[in-house]
Amino acid sequence: MTKELSQKDQVAVVVRHIPGCVLRDVCEALDIAAGTAGRFLRALTVSGTITRSHNGTQYVYDVAPGAVIPDVTL
Repeated sequence: MTKELSQKDQVAVVVRHIPGCVLRDVCEALDIAAGTAGRFLRALTVSGTITRSHNGTQYVYDVAPGAVIPDVTL
């Protein structure tokens, strides 16, 4: 029996598979709106699952050291 991943978990998996991703990468990978993806990225950043840094143009996201992210392929 497999457990269905929440959209928030799916966003975390995308960040794990695409290191240094930006908002657009997440939107394209999951086919979700920028507002929705941004909300999940902010929540994951606040919870310490991912890190956010600014590269001079836009925010980039990476997995935080020691973060627990489901090991699945979307």
